[in-house]
Amino acid sequence: MSKWFNDPEINTLLDKYKNKFPGVRYEEHMKSLGQMGWYGLDLNKSEVIEVFEKCLKENKIFQVWNLSYKGKKEDGPPTVDWWEGKLVFKKFSPSNIS
Repeated sequence: MSKWFNDPEINTLLDKYKNKFPGVRYEEHMKSLGQMGWYGLDLNKSEVIEVFEKCLKENKIFQVWNLSYKGKKEDGPPTVDWWEGKLVFKKFSPSNIS
């Protein structure tokens, strides 16, 4: 599980996010923000807080799109930054809650 699921400050923001955007499936996107072993965008705590504050202030949900491995397995040992993806903010409406 992402290290951010255990942080009290982020959990407070996450609770506000879940209450403001009911039905949004945030779990996989939340995991993709942090660093799970070698998986994820590896955002630090202040960057994750910025994501939630932006969402709450601007009535937007976040998603992580196109998270993928940066190289080929046969390229040799993996780099420190293995993954790349795109953090996307979308205006909230009940039709885009995936």
